[in-house]
Amino acid sequence: MSTGRSTPPRGLGRTSLRLRALALALPLVAASCGGDEPSDAAREASDARRGAAAPTLLLVSFDTTRADHVGAFGDARALTPNLDALAAAGRAFLACSSVAPITLPSHASMLTGVPPAAHGVRDNTIFVLSGRARLVSEALAEAGWRCGAFVGSYVLDPRFGLDQGFERYGAPASSGAGLAPEFLERPAGAVVDDVLAWFDELPRDAPAFAFVHMYDPHHPYAPPEPFASRAADAYSGEIAYADDQLGRLLRALDARRDGPRLVVVTSDHGESLGEHGEPTHGLFVYDATMHVPLVVAGDGVDAARIATPVSLVDVAPTLLDWATRQGAADAPRPRLPDASGASLLGAPDPSRALLLESLLPFHTRRWHPIAAVRAERSLYVWTARPELYDLDADPRQLHDLLVDADAATLARAAGLRARLATLLAEHPPLGWQDDASSADAETHEKLLALGYLTATPSAAPVLTPALVPLDLPDTKDRLPDVGRLQEARDLLTRGRALLGLDGPARVPADVDETTRERDGRAALERAATLLDELAARTPDDPSLPAHRGLVALSLGRPAEALPYFERAARLDIDPAATHANLAFCHAALGDDAQAVREMQTVLALEPRTAFAWDWLVAEAERRGAFGRAAFLRDDELRRGSPESGRKVFVLTDGGRLRRLAADAGQPIAP
Repeated sequence: MSTGRSTPPRGLGRTSLRLRALALALPLVAASCGGDEPSDAAREASDARRGAAAPTLLLVSFDTTRADHVGAFGDARALTPNLDALAAAGRAFLACSSVAPITLPSHASMLTGVPPAAHGVRDNTIFVLSGRARLVSEALAEAGWRCGAFVGSYVLDPRFGLDQGFERYGAPASSGAGLAPEFLERPAGAVVDDVLAWFDELPRDAPAFAFVHMYDPHHPYAPPEPFASRAADAYSGEIAYADDQLGRLLRALDARRDGPRLVVVTSDHGESLGEHGEPTHGLFVYDATMHVPLVVAGDGVDAARIATPVSLVDVAPTLLDWATRQGAADAPRPRLPDASGASLLGAPDPSRALLLESLLPFHTRRWHPIAAVRAERSLYVWTARPELYDLDADPRQLHDLLVDADAATLARAAGLRARLATLLAEHPPLGWQDDASSADAETHEKLLALGYLTATPSAAPVLTPALVPLDLPDTKDRLPDVGRLQEARDLLTRGRALLGLDGPARVPADVDETTRERDGRAALERAATLLDELAARTPDDPSLPAHRGLVALSLGRPAEALPYFERAARLDIDPAATHANLAFCHAALGDDAQAVREMQTVLALEPRTAFAWDWLVAEAERRGAFGRAAFLRDDELRRGSPESGRKVFVLTDGGRLRRLAADAGQPIAP
């Protein structure tokens, strides 16, 4: 990866956007972290030291942000002055659609310029964007740009493949700044701290691209003050806080970077907030979760409000188009040859059809997958019972035209179905994804703590141009239980956090231990009741046994938990996590030999599961089998590929165990 300098950019002066950025977010500046805006004297001294001006590309993603909860996109109550100012100074795309209502697939499309059907990352945790993919960061790095990424959630951890081309990839598990105790997520302020520290290290004459992800608007919502008090609701408060940190970032960059700048701000998906019966996101492709804000502002960008539909696959081509315009004629031209998106610096094509999908219902619940096309001012949704909406007459998609449809409506739907099939045929799989049979056990626990259902991939493609219906339930028919499952999962997560078992500590620090124990157990008992009710109504739901087993195990009832995990194992649901929980059950019941076998199965499935190695080492050491314990540490180095910090621990602990084995006269052996 090149990190050298490119040919100096054309000399573009500061625009009104740059001057405007200095005054952004004044109403809510009290919540910003201090120390980033220098005094006038310091700014003048800093300016005197600057080298040649270099261009800056900034891509900011607010997680889980509906377009209609941003001021510039129609919400008069929104506290989003920074994004609103950018929208006024640049191009505001009023009809931008996400590609999928879930974080990893959507960001993969943002950074590659291709839809999930092509790049293959169709869900969180179970797919990894492989080195065969081509990201905008790689194209820019090869052209001499310095590239850094800074994300707020474990869902975008480097292990999932988005770190390609970035010389710095700041993520919750590795940054250490302002994190929750389990390093699963971090607030936008900590992300911005990370971004600014990286910019401080860069030469001022180096062109730079920063991808910045602010996770805060994601459920559960807990905005800091003053946003919690001033916003219309907690969700809007989270968006307001992210917007405030956007303003802080822009103002601080003014003091650090003198050259031309392009800022792209968008979101990976929206949030249903109960619309269509969906509590959060991931199930459906209606506008509640698919209509996202998109603003492109900066040097050389005219101010406009554009109603033509566009897509998140257009983000990467836009970044490369602008970067190319900053270089001299003989400069390397960054390219993404497989990108299907179009640069938003030009005029969008009003006849274009947009491809949408949601495979999360299939991967997590074995419900029918969803594919959709937005075209001709219509939304056609292919699932077990297809749907059709007129977006002019029914912008919130509340009236399905295929219910009691006449011949003309059926013909309209058939035409759109054919267009959807054509889109799928035009975006065949590129072979960029690596399938993981499951998330490893640690990843499963982390994502459960963040509120995600982890999933299992299908053995065969479920979306093809043929659009053959599958004999699976329609998600619409399961809506009465969606909210109950969400409540049960929230109770499970909260109960485990109160009992100190795992998950972000979103509970007051001053609550005494007795109260935590009482409230934690009450939350878990309520979760058990809800899960039992769901199992009685939908016994075929594959996600329920593992959740019910975890509730029982968390309550200290391993005998009750055991059959639930055994069923989850037969269903092949999150195998690594399931076998780890089986090990915990057997150990609690006194069957150490079976517990060891189950934990060995975890490592056979996912050798990087650190706690499984630690558990087996501790079990061997407890029995005085120091030679076996030392062998396990050596085996982890061979099979587990530990990261640098973990590797230091494994080597150190292995040395300790070798000394104990030598003192006991034991060979280093299995």
